Amino acid sequence: MRRNGNVAVIIIIILAVAFSLFLIIPFGGRIGLLREATISFLLRKPPRFISMEFSLNKIPGSVAAGGSLTIKGDETLVVNRINANTFFTRYLTVDIPGFGKSNDLHEPIQTAEIRKQLLSAGLRSLPIDVYYINHPIAKIPLVIEVSADEFMNRLSKAKDVQEKLSILKSAVASFPDNPHFLNNLEQLLVQQEDYEGLVRLYKTILEREPGNLKAQERLSGYYVKLGRLDEARDIDTAIVGQGGSTAETYRRMALIAEKQGRQEERIANLEKAHALERNNEDVVIDLGKAYTDAGESAKMMALYRTAAPIARRKEILVPVIQDALERKDFKEAEPLLKRYVGLYPNDKNAVAQLGQLMGNLGDPSSQIEYYQKASRLSPNDPILLYNLAVAHDKAGNAKEALAAYKAMLRIKPGDADALSRAAALSLKTGQHADAYRYYSELVKKNNSRDNLRGLLSAATGLRDTDKIIDAANEYLKKSKDYGVAMQLGYAHEAKAEAFKGRARARALNEALDAYNLALRLNPSSEKAGQKIVDLKIEILRLMKNP
Repeated sequence: MRRNGNVAVIIIIILAVAFSLFLIIPFGGRIGLLREATISFLLRKPPRFISMEFSLNKIPGSVAAGGSLTIKGDETLVVNRINANTFFTRYLTVDIPGFGKSNDLHEPIQTAEIRKQLLSAGLRSLPIDVYYINHPIAKIPLVIEVSADEFMNRLSKAKDVQEKLSILKSAVASFPDNPHFLNNLEQLLVQQEDYEGLVRLYKTILEREPGNLKAQERLSGYYVKLGRLDEARDIDTAIVGQGGSTAETYRRMALIAEKQGRQEERIANLEKAHALERNNEDVVIDLGKAYTDAGESAKMMALYRTAAPIARRKEILVPVIQDALERKDFKEAEPLLKRYVGLYPNDKNAVAQLGQLMGNLGDPSSQIEYYQKASRLSPNDPILLYNLAVAHDKAGNAKEALAAYKAMLRIKPGDADALSRAAALSLKTGQHADAYRYYSELVKKNNSRDNLRGLLSAATGLRDTDKIIDAANEYLKKSKDYGVAMQLGYAHEAKAEAFKGRARARALNEALDAYNLALRLNPSSEKAGQKIVDLKIEILRLMKNP
């Protein structure tokens, strides 16, 4: 009996040791699952989730731990079984929050409604929760498959930038090869100045496509935006090593070199870029600036002069045009300035400059044409109107010149030069009232003999004796002139015609004084002498017989 008892003890000890080793030593396969289930049971720990078995439209499938379930949204989903390391599978339940029952195991779920609600909320997935009794042991993402057309439709209905960003990020993740989604996402991120987001975007692309040169270029550019110059330089060096360098690569390398103070390297990279793309105006401008910064303005000008005949950018055309004008090489400047005006027709200064240039080339009609265009662009610019008026004046278009001067004076009244020219033209074209008004203003500013002479001529043209007398008197105060003195005498005589008797005699005395002055200025004047004799006789008669 004692022997049998000893054997039993030994067997129990062996079993205990074996069970302990079973619990301590990890195993694979079914034994391992049995071990995990045993430990879970003994320690009362939630079991480990292994997989979920399901059917979509009666087609069986399985999702392991860490996986997801993708649906189109028009299927019937049935969760058939949950596999976990437990002896008690009846305690395993499934719940799709907001849909079905509290336990959706074996329950048919219509995914169309799930899809509808998720899309309306701007979501693409929700979790399938797996429980053991009341303990969550797994979350399996239920992901909706969205077509490119659906993404486009959602984009068109997006209310703000943030919503668009969310949609585009999902679209790019779903359709990484769709350039439309990628380009639009990039544009929005640039607008937001989210360069960190752009770096993440292109890093993701390069993880999938390490040899994507375009993505490398983009990533380098955004590293530059963030000031991460060494990282950008490393990428660009790699691009060059792959033989995929472009003008843009070298241009960016030049920018990095500039920021890091390596000016020779900057120029060398830009010259490589220029060799690849001679007509790339961004490259030409950058290289020109680099030459200028290095004190090599002659190289800059030679570069710009070569590019200018087909250039469209102001930065290239303007320096070449200005240089030609400064050298008075009008023939070189003409086609370039015409090209500039063709590209930038609303630049009034350039149009006016072209007008001046055509005048220098002896083409007054073209000069007038461009001045007119400039004036139409800026109708209230007095300088443009003045230039137009002068051009018309030189071309002999008195009427048009006067109209331009008058327009200028309405904007800038009192301008002495314009007043002088308008006064002279008014007199020339027989507009004596305007001429008198302009000369009156001029005399107030400057009672020069020319202005006083013009005032007298305007008054004469008006045949207004009072104005003639006033103008003649003002002129004679400034300068003694035989002809003006005679004109004053004639005016007083004409005025005397309105009077009789002694009043007429007094008016004729004013005429007599004027003729006496004329005779003193020109003693040999027979006309003045005869006028004096005739008036003396007439005055005596009027005094005796009033």
